[in-house]
Amino acid sequence: MSESAGLSKNKEQTEISDDYCNICRFTHMQGKKHLHTNRHKTAVEKILRKEEDRVADCQVKSLNPTVTSPAILNKKVWCNFCCVEIEKDLIVDGVCVELLALAKHLVQDKHQKNMYVFCRENRAKFTPAKLMLTEDVIKQFNERSKPIKEKFIQQAEQLREKAVSTIRHIEDIRKANLEEWENEGSASTSQTHDVHQPGCSSNGNFNGQKYLNGQSHLIPPWLMDDDDDDETPDVIGPNEEEFKKYLADQERKKLPKARVGASYAATPQNQQSSSAVPWFPAYGGVWNKHRRNKKRQFEFQHKQNNKKQHMG
Repeated sequence: MSESAGLSKNKEQTEISDDYCNICRFTHMQGKKHLHTNRHKTAVEKILRKEEDRVADCQVKSLNPTVTSPAILNKKVWCNFCCVEIEKDLIVDGVCVELLALAKHLVQDKHQKNMYVFCRENRAKFTPAKLMLTEDVIKQFNERSKPIKEKFIQQAEQLREKAVSTIRHIEDIRKANLEEWENEGSASTSQTHDVHQPGCSSNGNFNGQKYLNGQSHLIPPWLMDDDDDDETPDVIGPNEEEFKKYLADQERKKLPKARVGASYAATPQNQQSSSAVPWFPAYGGVWNKHRRNKKRQFEFQHKQNNKKQHMG
């Protein structure tokens, strides 16, 4: 009895092991019971609805195919039955037909076989007609897409010819402007009688004659004589003293407005040093350019000034 009980326990341990569900995308230890859980059933139903929508889209698109440029649409989708990535659109005669590649994949026997295996393994209830396509859908695709492809190719050819004519027109205008520019350059060369000789002066002259551009036969702007060489250039921006004063004012603005001695330091007569030497501080009272360290001294001076004002 003990041996049979041990064997039954070992069977249970082997049956209940770590298993990964590709549909739910997590590892479980429920064994085959996981197929009957609500989470797994919901995931399987979601996959079946997605596949049914794909089949319905292919059937609708076969009645009215859509044709686009290959560079615009070339998407891929994942087939849950075959576990492979497939192309959604198919390029035919240089034109991209939407959902044609997906429809051809759904028609294959291998896909339909994998569909039955998927539904059997996951205990899924399904309707085969909603998950399968027939060859008639592919024939309908090919027949109805032919005139649409021809019309699309004609429109693309018209657009290409229009672009080519625009480019040719621009090229003709460029050549005409170039010829006019060369004629003007040759006329200016005949007037100046330029002679290239060795030796060049500081202002770009070859033995008294201006050095002209070899392509346009005109004088470059940096070799022309400046008319305003004697004029002093205008000074742009503040000088160093004004900039330092501006920085000091900005630092003073950061201090609290209600600090001790703020009104005293802001008066015009106290903003300048009373001493003869600029760098030497005035010890006659509170320093003007710094914060007050002693409140008692400031209050005493403030009372004295108030007394003088009342007596006066």
